[in-house]
Amino acid sequence: MNFYGSVKLYGEVNRPGIYSIKNGDDIYDLIQRAGGYTDIAYYDAGILTSEKAKKLEAEYLKKSYNDIITALAQNPSRIQQATNIGLILEEAKNIKPTGRVITEFDLDILSNDERARTFLNDKDEIYIPKLENVVYVFGDVKNPSTLSYSDFMKPEEYIERAGGLDRFADKSFIYVVYPNGEARVVKINNGFSKLLASSDNDIYPGSLIFVPKRIGSVQGVEFYSTVAPIFSSLALSLASLNSIK
Repeated sequence: MNFYGSVKLYGEVNRPGIYSIKNGDDIYDLIQRAGGYTDIAYYDAGILTSEKAKKLEAEYLKKSYNDIITALAQNPSRIQQATNIGLILEEAKNIKPTGRVITEFDLDILSNDERARTFLNDKDEIYIPKLENVVYVFGDVKNPSTLSYSDFMKPEEYIERAGGLDRFADKSFIYVVYPNGEARVVKINNGFSKLLASSDNDIYPGSLIFVPKRIGSVQGVEFYSTVAPIFSSLALSLASLNSIK
């Protein structure tokens, strides 16, 4: 049997440790070798991090940052119309790539559908957290908090529990990052929220709600489309780090 690397598996599995892998090994194979999940495992929030994905993410963040600088340089007469540009650039520079790969961890699904399995690579890491009934609210809110989870509560209700939106909050581009790493934008209008591109308006235990700062008007939507990936990456970084911690 020819092994070509190793994967670190830790958290709520019965036999955590460093496992040798061979070509073609996937998440299902590894979790089975580790004896499956513990009784308190929250596998829906499982985290797979990849060195390859981390490098690609770092390149993408660098490009996004350079695109922001270019957009500002092309519109020097309008920079004064924007707010918080300095803070946003500082946040962008401080984002650390996580290398998180969004994938399926449900063993029942993986056993019945091989297409849902993600192949493993050398130096990958997998972390399975325990279930915690909390929701994180970060960003431009008056009191960034870790809040207790409540059934059927909507994003705006969690934001209110965190003190409400701060002065420079942009309520039109609020991110919800789900426990599995998927991120979606939520818009709050007249007290009601709607997750874009989805009819699912639920918040699950371990979700993170991230409120970015309002930018102002520099090239309008075109400029915001440049900055939006920065906010999304920052939200995902916060979610991944909090899950691990």
